[in-house]
Amino acid sequence: MKPPRKVDRSGKKTRFVAAYRDAQFMCDFQALLIHHDDTSWRATSVSKTLASTMFPAVSPLKLRSKRRTWWELSAPGPRKHRTPADPRDISMYLEAEYLTLALRDLGPVHSFTLNLRQDIEALACDNRSTGDFLRRRIHYHLQAHLGRTVDVFFVIEEADLRRVHLHGCLGISAQEAETARLALRKAGGEWKAVRQRQSHTEEEPDSKWNSYITMESYRTSEFVRALAMKCSNPRPMTKFNGPPLFATRLLAKRASDLYRDHRQLVLSARNLRHPAIIEEHKRRAAAVIAFLESPSVPTPSLLHS
Repeated sequence: MKPPRKVDRSGKKTRFVAAYRDAQFMCDFQALLIHHDDTSWRATSVSKTLASTMFPAVSPLKLRSKRRTWWELSAPGPRKHRTPADPRDISMYLEAEYLTLALRDLGPVHSFTLNLRQDIEALACDNRSTGDFLRRRIHYHLQAHLGRTVDVFFVIEEADLRRVHLHGCLGISAQEAETARLALRKAGGEWKAVRQRQSHTEEEPDSKWNSYITMESYRTSEFVRALAMKCSNPRPMTKFNGPPLFATRLLAKRASDLYRDHRQLVLSARNLRHPAIIEEHKRRAAAVIAFLESPSVPTPSLLHS
């Protein structure tokens, strides 16, 4: 009988994920896009046109919302965590940005919202992974109705009265939108009445869409979920189980590749002390000082690591 194999368990068991680190990356990347000196871009294959769709200040897409983006709302963090995160360590806020960017790179994009029928919601929330249960239903019905595999990602949100619903994006054309809405209704359990209100799609969502669909996602962090169970009136923070963000595999791979290229661009600009990066860091530092010296009561950021 062979002796049991020794396993090295001294490695790091958890990886550090922080929204403020990703917010700093977004600010640096936007500064490079806006700055008149485009020397950093010439030696790369990164598309400025594609990247600009993420930032309201330079996006060619029509803005439909006045809300501030998640990275503008994020407070700065410790200096030791200023280096852009490895692709596997990014927060879901940044991941949603790059999933949308990957869809734009592959073709036309539609945002969507899907409300669930009560019995489907109950089945999903009883499942160990609510997102995986819904992903399989959405994948099946989109393929059945459109006759092809559709790239999609979605975020699970729990609204007032604890009603679970989905927001996300689909890689579909304008001609496929009506059929896609039918497929989504089937996936969510089609309502008998007011079906037109169950699923919505909109062509080419603006650069603030992801800030909207992830604004309640801080509730799903391990820290907040554990804290809710330690209160005087303990109850689960969310009805659904597992992470709130799900994406098709190939789409997630494309998003990771795009982020890796953009991360390398920002790192190179930092190493060369690009004037855009220096100016952005000075601006952020001045904003922090002004905030700390303000007589108003500080309001904590809603973004949690």
